[in-house]
Amino acid sequence: SVTNDLKVGGNVLINGITDAGGVPKFLVRRTSDTSAISQNDWTTIVFDGEDFDTGSDFNVTNGIFSAPVAGYYHFSWQLRFNNVPSTTDYIWTRLLTTDDTILAGIVRIDAFADASINYWQTGGSATVHLDAGDTVRVDAYNANGGTGITIDGSSSNYQSWFTGHMVI
Repeated sequence: SVTNDLKVGGNVLINGITDAGGVPKFLVRRTSDTSAISQNDWTTIVFDGEDFDTGSDFNVTNGIFSAPVAGYYHFSWQLRFNNVPSTTDYIWTRLLTTDDTILAGIVRIDAFADASINYWQTGGSATVHLDAGDTVRVDAYNANGGTGITIDGSSSNYQSWFTGHMVI
């Protein structure tokens, strides 16, 4: 145990990662509205705008993060659903990892909407354990809402985004 200040003259390695600057972390967002998300099926959201990605572990082409090393990772996400018709039963989001499905942000639209809703934002947050090479993505679900619901990306501020980092 250390009872006084600990001073290190070189790099500190934790699980093969060098200091806080090398910890895997990213912030991505939508830069334009998606095409309509599927009805009654999960749709992977591709976040195509990258603010930062320290290890180049997030793929903006397919919306998937790949863990470079094993450890605990924290993820948060928010999606803005556009053009939600009153016929929609619910909208839902999930974080899908290689080993786990974490459901979050279910909204029962049919419980309160008498007319179409221009937009609704929902999301979630979770800490999960990943092995090296495990993948993570965010999906959206539209129950009986037809094929006109999109995920926002055209707003000038961040309406639909996904962020994650390794927890040291």
